[in-house]
Amino acid sequence: MTNEFDALRDLLDREGRAANPSAFRRMAEAATALHDQLTRELSQTVGGADPTGYVQATVRLDGGVESVYISPHALRQFDAAGLGRACVSALAAARQASSETLAERLGERFGIRPGEYTNADLARIDRLAVY
Repeated sequence: MTNEFDALRDLLDREGRAANPSAFRRMAEAATALHDQLTRELSQTVGGADPTGYVQATVRLDGGVESVYISPHALRQFDAAGLGRACVSALAAARQASSETLAERLGERFGIRPGEYTNADLARIDRLAVY
């Protein structure tokens, strides 16, 4: 299966050695298209919640926080420290889901199966995300 990275690499191998302006233009267009696809993919969101479900967080696949919802039940049930722990828990759950989803989607897009990732690979992807 050919993916976008392989196609770009083939184009670079085939055309990159010549000083052909149209080849450079095709390479730039291919690189821009790949960048646009990755940008769209990273803007997708996933969610997570604390164990009670009273606090929910939504993050982008790049790790950025989109929203945190604190239900009225959480405001009544938790004191300030408990509410803080619930928010941290919801964000951690959302970021874990983000990391797993990103690894899966990049695997689908670029031919690497999620089962081929080690925990160290997932941690490296998680560190690359912008928090």
